[in-house]
Amino acid sequence: MRGIREPAHKHLMSHRQPNTSSHSAHLLHVHIVFVIKYRRRVLTGLLLTELEEIFRRKLEDHGATLDEFNGEPDHVHLLITYPPALSVGDMARYLKGGSSF
Repeated sequence: MRGIREPAHKHLMSHRQPNTSSHSAHLLHVHIVFVIKYRRRVLTGLLLTELEEIFRRKLEDHGATLDEFNGEPDHVHLLITYPPALSVGDMARYLKGGSSF
């Protein structure tokens, strides 16, 4: 008999409880990576801090939360918890539109 496989983000799931409504329970996470065109190294520390604030605000406007944010000069990683009413594609579109300079 095979053992139960541990989730990849066990540290997140251990302290988060599913969101519940009268007929469902959900705890949805998505990992999104935005890469700068041609992998140009243009993101500085100050710009990464500003991007994190913009992403956090845009996600909260749509009922999602930014759990983790990390960036390099040519890309950023976001780990997001979101409601089932929000599609991943729409979320990426909101973030791209709200963070373009």
